[in-house]
Amino acid sequence: RSQVLCQTVAHISNSGDKMKVGALCKVRTHESPNGSQFGHFVVVIRKLSSNDRVWSARNLNTGNVHQYYIEELREVKKCP
Repeated sequence: RSQVLCQTVAHISNSGDKMKVGALCKVRTHESPNGSQFGHFVVVIRKLSSNDRVWSARNLNTGNVHQYYIEELREVKKCP
C-alpha cells in the first residue's frame, strides 16, 4: 500500500473528540450484522443522526460503505 501509518507516533483516540467527515478510524468491535470488521480501517463519509451517534463510513479493506455507531470507531491520529 502506498499509505503507511506511523505506528510508533500515531495513536488511536477514544477521548470523546467530535467525529469529523474524512476522519480515518479503526473499527473496534467484533459485532456486525455483516460479519466482523474488527481492526479494519474506515474513512468517515457523513453523519446519519442528529445526535452524532451514527455515522456512514467506507471500509478500506472491503470498499463497502457501512453504518457505524460512534462507540464502534476509534480515530487514528496523524503523525506529527
